[in-house]
Amino acid sequence: MEDIRIYVACLASYVGGHLHGEWIDLNPGVEVDEIHEAIAEILKSSPIHNAEEWAVHDYELPSGLRLSEYPDLEMVALLANALYTYDEPFAAALNDCGGVDNFYYILDTFENGSWRVFGSKHELAEDILEMAWDSVGAFTRYGSSPIEWSDLPGVIQNNIDMDAVYDYEASYRDLYEMSDGSILELYG
Repeated sequence: MEDIRIYVACLASYVGGHLHGEWIDLNPGVEVDEIHEAIAEILKSSPIHNAEEWAVHDYELPSGLRLSEYPDLEMVALLANALYTYDEPFAAALNDCGGVDNFYYILDTFENGSWRVFGSKHELAEDILEMAWDSVGAFTRYGSSPIEWSDLPGVIQNNIDMDAVYDYEASYRDLYEMSDGSILELYG
């Protein structure tokens, strides 16, 4: 993971025609209090006496992620830690799902395990097929009538040939098209 940091500028200095600010490194394990302390030091060292206002004027985040000038610092600390923990899949998920505006939702899905990262398209299609067959099995086990071919999801029907060979690549392609692009392609 590349370094994550923000450039915090003193607004009183900026308005007064002086550029005063510093880069704050957001190292793994960063706490919001550390960011507040660093900002307090920037303001304290300002050429403008009793400077109080600040803004994020630049940042270095992976995968083109963006921050506002006045981000929630709690979110910034959590974001940095999540990026170090989950790496590129997390950054890609944020980018694919609306950026840092949806940070808490994406973080929750990674932390509770509902966001899954697969090693290949084949692995993803295989997992979905297994879930579909499990559903079919549960359906027939609980007294329902036997499953007819027409009851199977189209993504399964379309990719089984007469020799009962399942085409995982074709399933992935179908799933990706049905998902409207929300299946991320993050294979190593």
